[in-house]
Amino acid sequence: MDEARTPIGFWLRHLDQLIETGLDEALTAANVTRRQWQVLSLLRARPRDPAELLVELRPFATIVEAHTVLDDLRDRGWIDDEADHCAITADGVAVWSAAAEHAHEFRRATSDGITEEEYRTTLRVLRRMAGNIVERAVSPR
Repeated sequence: MDEARTPIGFWLRHLDQLIETGLDEALTAANVTRRQWQVLSLLRARPRDPAELLVELRPFATIVEAHTVLDDLRDRGWIDDEADHCAITADGVAVWSAAAEHAHEFRRATSDGITEEEYRTTLRVLRRMAGNIVERAVSPR
């Protein structure tokens, strides 16, 4: 495959698929799914209103999937999901900590050989490309 002719969309989708699969596999070692990991990470940062949490999960899961994950986390005792807030429990923190080791190792392996400057440049370029697309959608030429 001629890398110079391969559209960026190919590499973005390919990388996204590899990240999804690889992180899922890494987290499986800690008996946590990727969506559970995302929710626990969000709640570890701070408790959230359930509606706010569902909005934050929208890019990654349908509403039904998000509710299923929240129900499962509540049933396992990893979150306290009351009417006005969701918070991570002590058991949830312990599970998150165990899974964090696997997730961080996967991320280290993923960025092996990539300098901090290269990583930051890649993020800036992707952010700019996304902004260009959003700007074009908002104000067509």
